[in-house]
Amino acid sequence: MRAENIIFLLLLLYILFHYFKRSEVEYLYIRNFLPEQEHKKVVEECRKLEPFMEKDVLSIVKNRNKHTFSHDDYISQVFSSTHVREKLKELNASPSNTPVEYRTYGEKGMMGWHCDDQLYIKPQYEIVYTTENTSDSKMQWFDPTTKELHSISTEPNSVFVVRARTVLHRVSPVNHGERKIIKFAYV
Repeated sequence: MRAENIIFLLLLLYILFHYFKRSEVEYLYIRNFLPEQEHKKVVEECRKLEPFMEKDVLSIVKNRNKHTFSHDDYISQVFSSTHVREKLKELNASPSNTPVEYRTYGEKGMMGWHCDDQLYIKPQYEIVYTTENTSDSKMQWFDPTTKELHSISTEPNSVFVVRARTVLHRVSPVNHGERKIIKFAYV
């Protein structure tokens, strides 16, 4: 075998190893995710969109509206920025091609129990950034190892991360207030 072929194969193996290297993280919650000024700007930009949002017709959701951002939109750029990549480095993942969405849950809004579908060869991380939350709704999930039920009221400027196909989770019904989030994915 020629030297350049061996070098090519070694490089290919190195790339594949790092691409498929899995983090041990199944779920994660991080407070104070963005710098405060960035968080305020994200909230402001999202509020401008609310009159134009469309009703989400996904079968497992109720009373949820959404807006999908283009890849070059300010919000999409924030969640693929160096700062965000650094905050999420323990996932051993990078921004995916999955569009970023802004979602609002009004009264009686909820999302039923589910595991996220795997969209890529390597299971992606589904990441929920809370912009605002005045609701009594909870993010609930089962730990895939212990099968223990967890429940948390996500704070503004926090992220909740789950690995696709591994963590059964839901958004409990909103009885009062609103829950507003941005959903994005890393793979």
